[in-house]
Amino acid sequence: MTPPLQPNKFKCQTPLINHANSHSSPADKKISMATMREMDPQSVAARHRRERTSERIRILQRLVPGGTKMDTASMLDEAVHYVKFLKRQVQSLEQDVVSVNNPMGATIDNITYSSLVKAHHHQAVIR
Repeated sequence: MTPPLQPNKFKCQTPLINHANSHSSPADKKISMATMREMDPQSVAARHRRERTSERIRILQRLVPGGTKMDTASMLDEAVHYVKFLKRQVQSLEQDVVSVNNPMGATIDNITYSSLVKAHHHQAVIR
């Protein structure tokens, strides 16, 4: 004869599964997989990088003339050309400052933005 069943003296560390509802639908599995992906540190980091990149692209689109009316690749190409153009403008203004402040051709070590603006305005008035 077998001994009678005794209640389990050990507490279960995992939650009990309700077998009546154990047949979950594929949608339930997708939701739980999506939830798991949301919690994955790599997925979170990748999503954060994508969000930062998108935000920087939107900022750049507003800075580049006509950037909001272009696709991203065209806007990035235009941004490269625009930055090069701006660098040439700064170099031109720097040369104007040197020629206005030092007609003898001496170099200036500290050129400030305000001195560039003043020189530009001065050159515009002269012309």
